[in-house]
Amino acid sequence: MLVSNKDRLRMAVVGVGNMGRRHARDVYELGNTELVAICNTGREKADEVAAPYGVPACYDYRDLLAGGGTQAILIATP
Repeated sequence: MLVSNKDRLRMAVVGVGNMGRRHARDVYELGNTELVAICNTGREKADEVAAPYGVPACYDYRDLLAGGGTQAILIATP
């Protein structure tokens, strides 16, 4: 089922270790979600994971909350 962009849930992923990377891929590939950002305190890792998806990287989760464009946050941290 095709879902229009305006009906897709805008999600960010916080924490991109082993599981976070998989979650980012899954959010990106799901038809009813839109990956809008990757957030990780390690800048290099955040940039590395965000680049293939063409989404911004951030380094502090509070930036996601302040931005207002994120509807849901998947948290993948220990």
